[in-house]
Amino acid sequence: DRGRGGCRGERRGGGARRFGRLAVPVATLPDRYREVLLFRLQQGLSHRDVAAALGISEGAARVLFCRAIRALRRAVGGRHDPS
Repeated sequence: DRGRGGCRGERRGGGARRFGRLAVPVATLPDRYREVLLFRLQQGLSHRDVAAALGISEGAARVLFCRAIRALRRAVGGRHDPS
């Protein structure tokens, strides 16, 4: 579900644990998408903190994250959630 300010399908917690299985698909993403995903999922940063780290607006950080999630889903073949 979509949380307040979250990308559709974004889940809180467990991101770093699941990220390891996605290393190869993540490596194929554009650099900016990959940066946002690493900050959000591995380091657990908020959109605000991601924006500050990348020198972009918070809105841009949110959009990049959502686009990265969609691209990652396409790369792995849909919305499969094995949890």
